[in-house]
This record gives sequence, structure tokens and C-alpha cells, in this order.
Amino acid sequence: MKIMERICHGCEKLRYIWKNTGGKRYCKKCWTKVSIKQKMFRVKLANPISKVVKKKNKKPLPRKSAKQTKLDAVYKVARELYLKDHPMCQVHMTGCRGYSEEIHHSAGRGEYLLDTTTFVAICRPCHIILEENPKLAKALGFSVERLSNTKNENTNEESNQNKKS
Repeated sequence: MKIMERICHGCEKLRYIWKNTGGKRYCKKCWTKVSIKQKMFRVKLANPISKVVKKKNKKPLPRKSAKQTKLDAVYKVARELYLKDHPMCQVHMTGCRGYSEEIHHSAGRGEYLLDTTTFVAICRPCHIILEENPKLAKALGFSVERLSNTKNENTNEESNQNKKS
């Protein structure tokens, strides 16, 4: 089948017809213009009261809160001091470099971020091993259970005692 050129209703030139709507034939260029106008017209009909509102220049959200920025500054100093005091890796796993480069937080960073009793000076290879194997880290004593099950165990024991009585 041979495609023939026809006269476009928009530009009134002999072109290949892209869309035929309502008995009017449009080339691709004219159809994009017409379809955009139709979309704008539909939006105006849907919201006759709405006006064109310019977007206000909104400030982007900060990546960190002011509080977290202050905590990070204090942590950076505490981290550097701890690494100076503990220059050797405290873990010594396979592939250990011997010197400490990072801090492992044995109890997590949340509320223990500045608690140096939970810090472990560690090299990168050892840190990767501990992070990828949390059971091993707990077994070796380099991590502690963050979610305490003692509350659940106590409530289970109490409920068992109540059932027995």
C-alpha cells in the first residue's frame, strides 16, 4: 500500500498525514501543536476557576538538619581522637591490614553515636567482614543485639505464669 501525501489542515501544505480527527487531516508537526492546545483547553474546562500560577522558588530541603550537622561535627572530632589513641585494628580477621582506618559502632550509631565505649577501631577489610556477617560479629563480641527481646521474654513469662495459676 502506497502512502500518499495529502494537504495538512494546519499548515495547508502537501505532507504525509499523521492524524485524522474530526475530518481534519494533520501532519505530525501540526498535530503536536493541536494536541497541546486541546490538552490545555481540557484543563481549563476541568478547572475554570484556576489561573495560571507561577511556581514559587522554593528552598530545597537541607540534606541534614542543623542538629545532625552539629552532632556530626562533634562525632568527627571524637572519631579522630579515638583513632589516634587506637592506631591498630582491634579485630584482626583474615585480610587485616593491621592499622585502623574506621570506627565500628558495636551498639549501632543512633543513640550511641558519641559513646566511645561502643567504638571499635577497625581496618576496612575487617569492617566489611563484620558488616556482612552480623552473627559472626555478635559471636566474637564486636556487635551487640540492638533490639532487646527481654521485654518480650518477660511478658511471655508473665503470661505463662498467669495461665498456670
